[in-house]
Amino acid sequence: MNRVCHVTSVHPRYDVRIFLKECVSLAKAGYEVTLLCADNLPAEIRDGVTIKSVDYFPSGRIKRILGAKKAILKGALEIDADIYHLHDPELLPVARSLKKRGKIVIFDSHEDVPRQILNKQWIPRPLRKIISYIFEMYEKRSAQKIDHIITATPYIETIFRESTDQVTTICNFPKISEFDDLPEVKNESGTICYIGGITQNRGIFQLIKAIETAQIELQLCGDFESEKLKQEITSLAGFKYAKYHGYLNRTDIIKILSESSIGIVTLLPTQNHLNSYPIKMFEYMAAGIPVIASDFPLWREVIEGNHCGVCVDPLNAGKIAEAITFLTENPRLSSSMGSNGRKAILEKYNWENEEKKLLHLYAQLLNPVSMLKSKIDSVVA
Repeated sequence: MNRVCHVTSVHPRYDVRIFLKECVSLAKAGYEVTLLCADNLPAEIRDGVTIKSVDYFPSGRIKRILGAKKAILKGALEIDADIYHLHDPELLPVARSLKKRGKIVIFDSHEDVPRQILNKQWIPRPLRKIISYIFEMYEKRSAQKIDHIITATPYIETIFRESTDQVTTICNFPKISEFDDLPEVKNESGTICYIGGITQNRGIFQLIKAIETAQIELQLCGDFESEKLKQEITSLAGFKYAKYHGYLNRTDIIKILSESSIGIVTLLPTQNHLNSYPIKMFEYMAAGIPVIASDFPLWREVIEGNHCGVCVDPLNAGKIAEAITFLTENPRLSSSMGSNGRKAILEKYNWENEEKKLLHLYAQLLNPVSMLKSKIDSVVA
């Protein structure tokens, strides 16, 4: 049995992409899977995956970035896996150290980090461009020394292909099975939901203004970026229409989706958002509810291309309110859009399809000679 170690210094141990999808899929396929994280919680076995934490739980972002490498590398080497699958940009030095020790290493790029850095509020604005440039150069050099890069979107893949051909996109699409028990007839009461991190760049100010105008209840689920932002938002007049749930587990998220009639994902047009695939957009589709999304070309291709929602200017709270009102006043159309979104998930945007790519890649990395022979045989045939 091949040993696999997924490593994260940032994400929670039950992260949807890392644990629920990738680790669990590999465990079900027969791999011996360990997830190494940094949350200072006890070790456990869950869904066939062994979860361990390193003895390092930094209190702040800078300490984590500068200090996690040594503890993570020590913990990873103790596991002695055949494949290491790393998920955070600050772990690139760990990836290179593991390669020097003859290990097979995958780096999983969830975000376009250089573009993301340009919008990091905690980095002084004059330093963002230079830090973004330095990191991008380091990331590209690191990619050339790692066995394979997995990217969460096709756009991120194009960036890495400037440095290496060993790149595969595995999108963070929903697991169909999570949404099997949702009711076919959706709530038409006009309740909308937002699920995910709550930040200024994700359009929270415009969203609260929109629900004030539309006078509709918002199920708001997720953590605020900071206590300061939370205080600002909760003091707005429109927040009386919001029901704030905080961070929810998967079961509670599915419940919220089953009780909502519209899902909203109106992130602001930062460079990182324009080419992203936000998981919440696809989860709304999987739940069979229409989506109000930012009018980005890539998102428009998904939403309007599958006739499953409405795209709006995310900077214009009035337009968001108009879309909310339009969908709530046209329940038949909304129901049709929800069904179209669900159909698109079942046919195309689902983890079950992405899982096949993940398992194929692992087989290729562990047995490259066999995979090469199989390719040659298929060409000859």
